[in-house]
Amino acid sequence: MKSAGQFWSEESAKWYATIKTYIETCNRNNVNVYNALLRLSVGKPYTLKQILENKVD
Repeated sequence: MKSAGQFWSEESAKWYATIKTYIETCNRNNVNVYNALLRLSVGKPYTLKQILENKVD
């Protein structure tokens, strides 16, 4: 959660950056972001190799 344009902790800023990077990588490689986030939420995210080689479900 952000407070007045800043993150409340360094840890939450790192989580935000990690998830945002995952989403942007999927977008740039024409991977469905919704499906990618669903997989992420159940603990089975796409690997970078899967995304780059376009070997996604």
